[in-house]
Amino acid sequence: MITDLTIGKNVAIRSLPSSLSAKKVSITDCPIFEVVPPETRVGWLSIVRCNAFRVLPENLNCPDGLTLAGCNSFTSLPNKLTVGQRFYLSCDNVRLEGTAGLNVDTLEISGCPLIKTLPEDLVVKGSIIAERSHVEGISWDVWDKNDGKIILPHSCVLPSPPSADCGPAL
Repeated sequence: MITDLTIGKNVAIRSLPSSLSAKKVSITDCPIFEVVPPETRVGWLSIVRCNAFRVLPENLNCPDGLTLAGCNSFTSLPNKLTVGQRFYLSCDNVRLEGTAGLNVDTLEISGCPLIKTLPEDLVVKGSIIAERSHVEGISWDVWDKNDGKIILPHSCVLPSPPSADCGPAL
């Protein structure tokens, strides 16, 4: 197992090697980097300013954390994604639809102009931090399912609790 793998500044790499196993992988400023192969096993993964990057594999598990920032071709999360610590997301074209397979302790969203609301199927075990984002609303389902703190932009509309029908008054 590789301890740390750092790939940076204009390295001509399109993909990580198949069956890579590493504690920490950091890929920064690689304009033609596109994909993380399905067999990749990493503790912590960071992909920053890689404009061609577009695909995370299904069932990716990053127990120590995941950072995706400045990757303009990245548009959606895979069906199954586990991030044990902090998931930092800051990509202009990403959406969060279909997040039922997202398993994360802390989700931090910064920027992400296409994420206007947090999907109802989003479950985060720890904190949701979206204060430097374009999030305009949050559903009661997301609010109710979250056990940690939620930090949202000042302009965000907070949910109203669902009305309870307790039956006829006595």
